[in-house]
Amino acid sequence: MTRQCIFCTNIANSKEHLFPDWILQTLRYDSPMVRRTSDSVSRVFRGDVVVKCVCKHCNEGWMSNLENEVKPFVSPLLHGISFAITKEQQRVMSVWLVKIAMVLEATNRVDAGLYTQDERALLKSSSVIPERSLIWIGRFSGSNLLADGVHIWLTIGAKLRAAHGCATTIIVGHLAAQVLTVHVGPEHRKTISVSCADGPWDASLFNIWPLRAGFMWPPQLAFSERGAMSFVRLRDRWRQGQQVRTSTGPRADKA
Repeated sequence: MTRQCIFCTNIANSKEHLFPDWILQTLRYDSPMVRRTSDSVSRVFRGDVVVKCVCKHCNEGWMSNLENEVKPFVSPLLHGISFAITKEQQRVMSVWLVKIAMVLEATNRVDAGLYTQDERALLKSSSVIPERSLIWIGRFSGSNLLADGVHIWLTIGAKLRAAHGCATTIIVGHLAAQVLTVHVGPEHRKTISVSCADGPWDASLFNIWPLRAGFMWPPQLAFSERGAMSFVRLRDRWRQGQQVRTSTGPRADKA
């Protein structure tokens, strides 16, 4: 069956790299990467993960331009170099990380995805981050390529599965990142606050979306392969404390 490009109405006739060539070349990384495609199934990828989910026009157009735009200031982060990140760089990096999350979701043909065609089209056409999204970056003490998405179903009041979210966790070299997007029904359009498991998140992550004032990366604490600050703990922090508290206040979504 012919597949449609996940970002537009064209036929998906081009393979998109989850991690682009410039990252693979600068990290010189070709070890296997394990990514779950469902709660019980794992697939092993090489560093060069490709999926036929986009059209040539998108791949060689706005997606290539985005890689060129993000490369100058993401490259130092991949190598663990301290770097001052501006507000505009946060915006571009947020678009780039959501793009990775959307492509990663397209590798999974087992479970239903979270992102809608409208959300993907708006990211392409106007760099619009999906509503009710939060994005963080931190530091990974080692150097690796990892990516995993955890789906969460949330309860609002007495209604089960009232909200559907996905937390996509990404490790690229020394850069750790997490994208959380939550969809709620029209009856729950008030501001919501999603709680995660307790942890030293303020000392290990910078929230870059919604945008904040410029800051110096990295944060105080770093994540690691194993132990109390492992990738798994970061990935799974939304599996606990999954209650959604509704609020009528004007503030933005806050984890």
